[in-house]
Amino acid sequence: MKAAWKSCSSVLAMQIEALMPNVVIAKGTEAVNSLYEIGIIKNNWSVIRHHFSKGAYREEIESWKGLEKFVICCTYHTSARVVNQTLSKAYDPTETEQFIKRETSELPSSHSVTQFLSAHSNPESNSRAAGMRFLLNHWLDIGAEIRNQSNAKT
Repeated sequence: MKAAWKSCSSVLAMQIEALMPNVVIAKGTEAVNSLYEIGIIKNNWSVIRHHFSKGAYREEIESWKGLEKFVICCTYHTSARVVNQTLSKAYDPTETEQFIKRETSELPSSHSVTQFLSAHSNPESNSRAAGMRFLLNHWLDIGAEIRNQSNAKT
């Protein structure tokens, strides 16, 4: 498994070099640690995950292998286990919902967020809904970063 992971990390590095993205999204331990392993980000999962209570982790990359100014956003993997066990415990009814409300108010349209929240209602009694609502905070951060980078490059 370790040899396979090393091989995948080198392929990931080549893909990022070839694509020259404005934003890279890493979901989960392996993705984050792969970016750390190839030297793009400064911290591995064990450090980054402590930042997640306030939203997605963001690291601005000034230069890497000839690529200039791009952003790495890190978040949890969206597997059922992570959502139902880890993220549902991180959900805070007041803080999470305030963040969603604040971030949604800055969107050009809140229709999709309203639909998502409706599909994941009753977070106090439904662990999947709680986890998905907590994760939504990260995706609202990431969406804002994508919009910001798109606007900055034009």
